[in-house]
Amino acid sequence: MTAPLRLALDGGTPCLAATSVAQWSAVEPGDDLVAALGAGFASGILPGSAQTVRRLERRWSDLVGRSYVIACRSAAAAARLSAVSLELGSGDEIICPVDATSSAWAMASVTEVMPVFVDLDPQTLSIDPTAVESAVTDATRAVLAVDNHGAPADHGALATVARRHGLMVVEDGSESVGATYGQNPVGSLGLAGFCGLGHPGPPAGPLAGAFFATDDPEVADNARRVLLVSDDLGLPVTGSTPGTGWGYRISEIDAVVADSYLNRLDYEVSVRAANGRHLCRRLEDVAGIWMPATPAGGTTVHTSIPLLVQPDELGLPETAATALRDTLIDCTTAEGLWCDRSQPQAMASASASASASASGSGSAGAGVRWLRPRRAEFPVADAMWASGLVLGGRRGGFDPLQSLQTMDRIADCFTKILVDNVDRLRQLTIERMRVTP
Repeated sequence: MTAPLRLALDGGTPCLAATSVAQWSAVEPGDDLVAALGAGFASGILPGSAQTVRRLERRWSDLVGRSYVIACRSAAAAARLSAVSLELGSGDEIICPVDATSSAWAMASVTEVMPVFVDLDPQTLSIDPTAVESAVTDATRAVLAVDNHGAPADHGALATVARRHGLMVVEDGSESVGATYGQNPVGSLGLAGFCGLGHPGPPAGPLAGAFFATDDPEVADNARRVLLVSDDLGLPVTGSTPGTGWGYRISEIDAVVADSYLNRLDYEVSVRAANGRHLCRRLEDVAGIWMPATPAGGTTVHTSIPLLVQPDELGLPETAATALRDTLIDCTTAEGLWCDRSQPQAMASASASASASASGSGSAGAGVRWLRPRRAEFPVADAMWASGLVLGGRRGGFDPLQSLQTMDRIADCFTKILVDNVDRLRQLTIERMRVTP
């Protein structure tokens, strides 16, 4: 019987060479982008200018099937435009998943709508429709449905809850461009929605730019009115028109870059989805880790893969979850694979920034009121905090430029640690528990 390979942590040969798995990177420029930017800089102006922005908006409209599209300079700007166009304001509440602090803050910062955080579904790790229904009050106006990790939220269940209580659904599809729910593409779900191409997670990488989209003409008119009076200071101003002064418009140079990227969107999405499917099949039978399910009727493009460690499957007590997760990350790092700890945003930042908001006196930004998340209220997010890790992200190795062979090497890395060297992993975990205060 062949002896298992030693862990790289113990001096063995790493599964992956230092250069075999690239970090998340910007999309490589295509000939069309080089030509467009070159012509623009040579002449002193960018070609097309407003025409480039309008073409970009038409392309996104065709892609997601929305009637009205506005290209924005960032996902935060598109989120703010969504809040203003839906006329959310002081005294209103919007129910948000506990891992969506940045989007919630963007919407609240311009309209003073109150974010109310709820837990995640234990099977999908997206916003839990049951928790949404339990959080509805007389002040609730909307629900923020965030499509995470390349998968859509459970929009069918959320729509049912929204109809029952007369709520609006706002979609944040920034992490899941290219995914679908019920044959409808991400970006087309909800009364209004936004997709940022500048999010670290989605296929566009670190490109700037985002889209606000809706099929409702009144909502679209509201958004256009804000654009008419909005300057480009990038700062909130006090006035009779909410949302002015934030600088929503996309720049011409970012529009050229985003337009060029859309030429390659199908390729980027297809490769990423194929990589994710292949890796998930390899990992699904590995004891000690668990992956969430895609909501029924949805497809995922695997912009990242969240994993939760399962200590009981390895003969460890439940209290070993955090130690096991951290030990696993030490092992994968030594093998040449970077994994991030899962840190739901509201758990990490909102509770720290909203020091007095539980009593109504706190503020996380100009005019923003927060409900302080109390960790005991979010058992699923709490489990992610304690035992979750994520493949993908800025430093991860789950990039569309990688091959299926690289996905196999990543899977081999987990097999080497969790199967071939499981006794050593248990030992390292127990040692960590003994020294952790």
